Amino acid sequence: MPAIIGIIIIVAVLIWLYRAQMKSFAECASILGMPQATTRSETNGTTAEGFYFHQSLLLKGSIEGVPAEVCIRNVRRTKVRNSRQAGSQLTVLALFPTRSASTAFRLQPVGMLRAVENYQQGAPEIVPTGDSDFDAAFHLYTSNERGALAVLTPDLRRDLLAFRQTVAGILTQSLASRLASPYLLGSIEVGPGLIRYSLSGSPSAKIAEHLKLVASLLVRLGNPAAKA
Repeated sequence: MPAIIGIIIIVAVLIWLYRAQMKSFAECASILGMPQATTRSETNGTTAEGFYFHQSLLLKGSIEGVPAEVCIRNVRRTKVRNSRQAGSQLTVLALFPTRSASTAFRLQPVGMLRAVENYQQGAPEIVPTGDSDFDAAFHLYTSNERGALAVLTPDLRRDLLAFRQTVAGILTQSLASRLASPYLLGSIEVGPGLIRYSLSGSPSAKIAEHLKLVASLLVRLGNPAAKA
């Protein structure tokens, strides 16, 4: 009898977790104004930081007038998936503008992500923008410094810093702030026809509000002609 009761409790907890997750997904879809994807799509790959991931499409529609997708990404240090290596879960917003910058670059929040990336595969050289406030908040990685800096105008850098303070508050160079930064801010990848924002955590109402705030900035990063 105790074993049966235990099984019933476990099943009840699993059902509750599933329903809570579905509710969070529905709230995320509602806030972003994007429908849940009608077809199942799953991909595997490697992040820019050198981590292996398995990704599932959740929402497919548009945001800020640009075709967009929201995916759930499970990240691990190796390709092997087992119970001892649970990994991390991220929400990924991808935009697919018809017009976009030809320059590829990446913006990584200053903090522990660089140390983790350096341990995983060796982090690339940081490209300074010449803006001390911006460089203290974001690491810029690119093989086309001139092209990236042409996109990252003073106005856009200012607005990215304002967004950073809105969602993360005042982050200092303390150890606590460096540890917290990957959980409060996402990493941005820009390339031809694609802008991707990867944020720690699974899709929820809070995550959706965060993505709504950053969406217009992502459009401007991908298309230098776009206005605030």
